[in-house]
Amino acid sequence: MENTDIVMRNLLDRQKVSAWDNKVVVEFKNPIREYRVEYKYSELKPTVVRGKSGDPGWTDLGKFFTATAAIIAFGTGLVSPNFVGHPYYKFIILALAAVALVAFSLRLIKHEEVWFVDKHNNTAFIIKLTSDTRIHGEYLINYIIDKTKDRNEGESNSDRTEAHPVS
Repeated sequence: MENTDIVMRNLLDRQKVSAWDNKVVVEFKNPIREYRVEYKYSELKPTVVRGKSGDPGWTDLGKFFTATAAIIAFGTGLVSPNFVGHPYYKFIILALAAVALVAFSLRLIKHEEVWFVDKHNNTAFIIKLTSDTRIHGEYLINYIIDKTKDRNEGESNSDRTEAHPVS
């Protein structure tokens, strides 16, 4: 049984796509969740969608720093209003806001992604192509498309019935 796989990493995510002879296995892991999904080739469409997307992890990080700045700002205003005018207070709030702005801006850096679609037109899984993973990723994409075409053609041929003329 042949196994072809690729590991893709984002800011906090790690995804591994493994293509076997009879199925595709997607394993995803980040600090919050972890899952494993298996797709038979007959469950996938032989076409893919190509596009570009930024890393959503940067937006999550930006939201975290924005929320931290807001909590510190409002919390300090309620607990110790005399500290609000202090230069250190202003520096902390502005530094958190600046880091959040940088994180939001890094989301604008886009990379190529390939979406595989299942029979119900839902996104099954995504393969991210970077300069490090492009050659191996394209090989894996073509391998999965070929296997999907083979399985779908085999299925459609077995479903056909011969037409007999009516006399």
